[in-house]
This record gives sequence, C-alpha cells and structure tokens, in this order.
Amino acid sequence: MKNSENSIREYLIYLSLIIIYFILSTQLSAKKPATVPAIREWIDYPACFVYTSNSKIVIDKNYFDELYETAQTFSEDLQALKHNKPEIISADSAAESDFFMTLTMKDDSIGKEGYEMIVAENIHISAATSDGIFYGTRTILQMLKNSDSIQGGFARDFPKYPERALMVDIGDNYFSMEWMENQIKELAYTKMNYFHWHISDNLGFRIESTTHPEITSEKHYTKQEIRQLLDLAKKYHVVIVPGIDMPGHMGAILKNHLDEYALKDINGLTCIFFLDIISESSRQFAKEILDEFIELFPGPYWHGGVDEYIYNDFERFPEFLDYAKKIYGNDAKAGDAVIEFVNWLNKIVREKGKTLRIWNDPISKLKNKGGVATVDTNVIIEYWSGDDEPNDIALNGYHISNCSINFLYYNLGTSWIDYNKYLYEKWNPHIFQGEKIVSDIHHKNNGAKFHIWCEKPELETEGHIAFVIRTALKILSQGLWDSPKLVSTLEQFKSIADTIGLAPGVVYPENPIPGNIAFRKKVRVESVGKNTTLFPERITDGDRNTQWQSDIHDTSWMFVDLEDTFKIDKLRITWFHTLPKEFQVQVSNDSVNWFTIKNYIDKSVRIMDINELNAVGRYVRLLLTKTGDSAYYSLWEIEAYGDNLTHIAEKKDSFIKNEKVYPNPFNSEVNIEFYLEKDAVLTIKVFDLNGNELESIFSGSLLLGWHNINWNCKNYSHGEYNILINSGSKSYSIISILMK
Repeated sequence: MKNSENSIREYLIYLSLIIIYFILSTQLSAKKPATVPAIREWIDYPACFVYTSNSKIVIDKNYFDELYETAQTFSEDLQALKHNKPEIISADSAAESDFFMTLTMKDDSIGKEGYEMIVAENIHISAATSDGIFYGTRTILQMLKNSDSIQGGFARDFPKYPERALMVDIGDNYFSMEWMENQIKELAYTKMNYFHWHISDNLGFRIESTTHPEITSEKHYTKQEIRQLLDLAKKYHVVIVPGIDMPGHMGAILKNHLDEYALKDINGLTCIFFLDIISESSRQFAKEILDEFIELFPGPYWHGGVDEYIYNDFERFPEFLDYAKKIYGNDAKAGDAVIEFVNWLNKIVREKGKTLRIWNDPISKLKNKGGVATVDTNVIIEYWSGDDEPNDIALNGYHISNCSINFLYYNLGTSWIDYNKYLYEKWNPHIFQGEKIVSDIHHKNNGAKFHIWCEKPELETEGHIAFVIRTALKILSQGLWDSPKLVSTLEQFKSIADTIGLAPGVVYPENPIPGNIAFRKKVRVESVGKNTTLFPERITDGDRNTQWQSDIHDTSWMFVDLEDTFKIDKLRITWFHTLPKEFQVQVSNDSVNWFTIKNYIDKSVRIMDINELNAVGRYVRLLLTKTGDSAYYSLWEIEAYGDNLTHIAEKKDSFIKNEKVYPNPFNSEVNIEFYLEKDAVLTIKVFDLNGNELESIFSGSLLLGWHNINWNCKNYSHGEYNILINSGSKSYSIISILMK
C-alpha cells in the first residue's frame, strides 16, 4: 500500500511539474543548477533533495537488467565523491533521499541520450535508454559535487549533436593507462561520448601485434590493457573510435618493410611514411594489420585516416595514372587511384560490420583534379582543412564532423592559440574551418572533435596536457550539447567549470610539469596591458592557454620568486605570438641586485629551452629591452628546473628570523619587525622593483632581541617596494605593497 501511495504521489508531482513547465516556459533558464553542459530546460520546484549515508539507488523492477550496470557505475562514482557507496535495489518507487531510475520515457523529441528528472524529496530519472539515464546521473554528480543537497526542480535535457568527441594521438606519444582511464571518466562527466584513439603514426605503433610484432613500439599497450580500457569506456558510455592512418603517416609500420611495401618515386626515392597503394603485396600487408585490429574493437567505427598522402605530386608517380585508367577507364586521373584505395579500405571495414571514418583530404584535395571516381557516401568525412566548402560535402550525401585545424587542434609545443574565448562566446558546431558553415537543415553534421596532436612529445608531459585541455573540453561539451548557456563570457564559464571540477575518482598531480620549480610561484611584472585580464600569475599556472601581456613599453620586465635559493640548470620560456627582439635572463638573491646570465638579440623562438645555466639564485627575471612585431610583450609560461640549495650550514649562522612588515598592505606608515639573534651592524634600505634605491631608513648597531623600525612612506605612490636588510655579506629581502 505504501509503495502504491508513493507512486501516486510521484505521479501527481510529475503531473504538477509538467503543468508548471507550460505555464513558466518563458522562465526555463532562470535558476538552473550550475552544470556543464547546462541543463536544457529547468523549472524550480519548492522541495529539496538531501543525500545521506542511507541513500539508495532504486531501479524500476521492470528494467533492472537494462539499468544495473549504469546504476553500479553511479554508485561507484558516488562512493568516490561522498565516501559511501549507495545500495542498489529493485522496486516500484523510491523513498526519501533515494534515486529512482526507469525507462518509461515516451518522448521521442529527446532522443536516446535525453532524460527527464524530477528533484523533490527523492530524485526520479526517466529516459528511453540507459544512455539517457547515465547522463542524468552525470548531472546529479555535478550538483552534489560541493553539497549534499539539491534544490527541487524539473529537468528536461538532451543534446543537439550526437558526437561529442576527443582525439588523442597515442601513436606519436605514449600515455599512461591511468591517464587514459582518467580521460574516459572526464569525457563522460560532461556528457562527451566519443574517444578517438589515433593508435599509429610516424613515431609509433602503440598496440601489441601478433600478426606483425615487428611494428609494435617499445612503449605500447597490450591487448589485455586495451580490453581493460574498452570495458571502462563501456561502463561510462563512451564509444572508442580506433584509427590506423593509411596510406600516409605509416612511418612506424613501414620502418622494417621499406623495400617491400613503401612507396617509391620515379627516381627510386623511398617515401618512408607512405604505403605503396598500387602494389598488391602492400595491400595484403595492410589488410593483415586491419584484420587483426578491427576485430579487437567492438565499437561501430574505424578511422582510416587517408590524409596528407600524395595529392599534389602525381608526376613523380606515373603508375598511379596507369592504375586508375585500368580500374576506371581512359577518363580517369591519377587521384582516382587514391579514391579507389579509400573504397577498398571501406569495403574491408564494412565487411567487419563497421563504418569507416576518414579525414576530408581525398574529397577536398582531389575536388578539382577532374577524376571520375568518388568516395563511397557511406563513409563519414571528418573535415579539418580544405579550400572547398564542407557544406557541399554534406549536400553530396556524406555525414560530416567538425574537426577544424584552428580552433579544435592542440599541437604539443607548437600552438597554444587561445581559442577558448572564441569557442565559448562565438563558436557553434556548424562553424567549420575557415568559418565555413554547414547548414543544420541537412542533418548531416554529426558534431565536433577536439584533437591532441603529439608530433613533438618531448615538449609536454601528460599531466600538463590534461591540465591545459580541461577547460577546452568543457567548452566543447557545452557547445555540442547546445543548451542555453548559463553565462555569456568565458571568465564566468570558467568559474562554473572550476566548481564542478574533475570527475569523481580522477586525481592528477598538483604540479602538471614535474620538476618545474616555478609552478604557481609568485610573479612580479613591470606592467599589465590596459583593459586585459592577462595577469602575471598566469605565466606560472602550468596552463599554456593563459598568458601575461605587458602594457606598451620599449622596456619591461617580469620576475619569479622561487621562494628559496636554487641552483638553476634550465629555463623553458614559452612566448605568445609576439617574440621579443632583445632580452636578458637574470638571477638575483634579493630581487634588487641582478646578474645577467644570458643575453639574446634576434634569437627568440616560440619555445626557448635555455640549458646548462649553472646559475644560483632565488629570483629569475626576464629584462625585456626591445619588442618584436608588436608594441608589447606577451608570455605563455616560464618554467625553471634545478636543485634546492638550502645551505644548512649558512642557516645555522643566520641571525635574523621572523622578519615581517605590518600592516601589509599598509597605508602611509609601516613597521619592519624582526628578531636579531646576535649583536649586529645593519642597514635597511627601500628599493623599487626596478632595483633603484629610494631611501635608507636605518644604519647602525643593534643588540640581540626584537626590533621594530618605522618607515614613513607618505611620499611614495601606490605600488610594490623591496625592503632590504643587510649585514655584511648577508641580505634579507621583504616585498610589501603600498596602498593609498
């Protein structure tokens, strides 16, 4: 009887919320919870859900088998988030503080990934599929991230674009299993659902092969590890899209088979990255690899690449034209041989029950070549770059995906163009490379994908990569879900993104760049550009999507306080777009007396590794003396590497401790307080941060004990000042801020 009463009560609540929904339809975004992506439709309801240690996950008994795995994943994530694991039971309804899951949703307009949710004394999630239920649980996890209670309401939520994707180039760079597992959870947390593994490229082939073990790189994943990752992805409703690029980008595969299978030009020059697609034995070699690995992956897609091959240099390969004419007749062109290879690849993939995906090169780069062959229209085209119109590709019957080389590419060590602001405030998934539009009326745009390319893997750690892409992926999630935004600016959105944080159970090292002693250390600068948010602390935050910009000056400077004395072996300086013409690298022990250790004139490059410095100091400064192509200086990041020199013996001889300035920030008068451990002769002087001496405020002998020196600074302007206490060869530096 009690269950029956609960069911009636829940039905009445549900019905009343539907009525309110239609009455208040103009206010759907008024008080939405802060989630990423934002909930599409939300109506407040005068109730409150409270999570407790007794909360249970209740599955509608009619759908227990279909929803058990999703409920189990939700329970595990709640345990990671709240440190207790809810019990999973089967019943007709839920009690107070419980979650209820059912597949009774009959609204076709929300699709297979949509859900409806009632938040009252309990939470009721309804969907048409387990995907929808799963995404409802992601919303709940975000709302419970920083609280045990959720304000009551009714949610109706679904995505606009079916594919919300990330690609990682694991061919050129090996990523740890933990990193890969974390990315799967992170994608799912914000309702991203595709993870493209680019498992082979010129630098590596990253899965063990039993058919051709010689192609496997030293750092690789075993097939058992791949199955482990696939199982995790299934739990988190993420589709893994594997890819082996062919017939280009095959350096790692071909390195032991150059004479047999690599393409050779008319002069006999071997193309070490290109497969000979005309050779029957080369195709058989490629097919053996495909047969082994396509069957390893249970998902619906296979990515074949087919980019950056021979598209503009067919004169060096006359056999291509001969082959094309043999297949298609005398009207064929050389490029038709490449298209025939794509269709050959498509046939193999389709025989395995999967759909082929390729980059747009065979269509875009052969568009005006006058050939007769066409790529099969059941191939999905991923458009990254081209002179043609991606909308024409959709009009010709292809499904297409937005993979812009500009705002959706992250290349390690070469490009950190900050597209986050553009992506959040202006971009939409129908805006392709070159701001070309694919009209939504065609219903051919599958979505978009963010790409991590690793041709220079030594330039960044996997921790740093995860740190940098965190905000970009949340922005992409919002754009692809395409629900009304909660806030209009990137800075406001970043606050929401930071609040929901990492997925439950995901932990990264605090310092994403191991060994970087400058990470999150205090930065001082000569100026900050007017009307910008490019603050100095951004150049030590570990994020190469944030930068500092100076005001317009011929000479400027910035320095980092490492907070202790180090033997500095290496600096890495990552400039923004404008490189300086001239600058000096300096070190100091007191931020007043600077020593130049490197001087650069017309030698700046985007990433500067300054090695074998053998410099000692607490402070590192860049003295910028001549701008490049613009009137200001701008820096992504400064990193420092070295060993701490605490000089224990010297510390035993120290005689000043507990030195401080108060009040800090101060007004027009300041007290400098310190404890003297022995009698000493001292001088106390004030400097500006350019190292200019402003005033001597004390000189003389002091006895052991506490001392308080007054500085009357009413004649000085707002800013930062360095107070230097000297005794013989010893110096103690205190930086304080003058507020008026």
